[in-house]
Amino acid sequence: MYWVRPSDVLAVENAILARKTSVHISLDLGLMMQDLVLEHGLVLAPSGEELSMPALKKDEKICFFWQDNEFKRIRFMGEETGMIYELVETAGRPMLKVSATPFHKWDFIKRIEADGPTGMVLDAGTGLGYTAIAAARTAKHVITVEVDPHVLQVQELNPWSRPLIAPNIEQVHDDIAVYIRKFPPAAFDTVILDGGTPRSSGEFFSQSQYNQVRRVLKKSGKLYHYLPDKGVTKGRDFPAEVIKRLKKAGFKEVQRFKEENYVIAK
Repeated sequence: MYWVRPSDVLAVENAILARKTSVHISLDLGLMMQDLVLEHGLVLAPSGEELSMPALKKDEKICFFWQDNEFKRIRFMGEETGMIYELVETAGRPMLKVSATPFHKWDFIKRIEADGPTGMVLDAGTGLGYTAIAAARTAKHVITVEVDPHVLQVQELNPWSRPLIAPNIEQVHDDIAVYIRKFPPAAFDTVILDGGTPRSSGEFFSQSQYNQVRRVLKKSGKLYHYLPDKGVTKGRDFPAEVIKRLKKAGFKEVQRFKEENYVIAK
């Protein structure tokens, strides 16, 4: 399969206008850049297959994948949720957007990468798998849980999600609010919570969920929790509401990183 970002499409258009015979782009959303031959306005893939570039909309950021001899947008409406799912170009790894809400904030992922969780990790809200992949570099075993089948569809189309097949990553399609109850107390060294919005996430941000997180987390364990700034324009401080629930659940220390939209609790 081939992929292109809007920036790759623009690079091809500019190369054609400049009458160049090659173009430096990526066919896997930035994982690898390469020089490809241009012939009669088409890009020649390494296999020799002729790839015609898609027409872009103004300021478009949606990524494309090659199917049935054409590039198609990674954008669709979820039948079960009625929400719009997109894979969007960024300066690095592509981002998941669900009805215009961005997921996988880089500061949150970078913090997990920097801290290097060890032992057993529970990752709730797989998304594109970036937090699970980051944790798996140092952890003994990562269980990552995703409830939304449409998010999993986007994940399957994202080449950056391939490391999820690592032997120490276990993928589960389930509701974390239900699935977490199967584990015994103190089963995990680290828990990562990276869900959607309060409106669309069921019990993800509920008091009962945080009670369960505290139960399955070791006393010396650590919780990393990404928190959307829901209602901030209307004067609501959603992260502060969650912090109260975390403390009620038994977390003694809750450190808030306001600009980066996450907390770390112990």
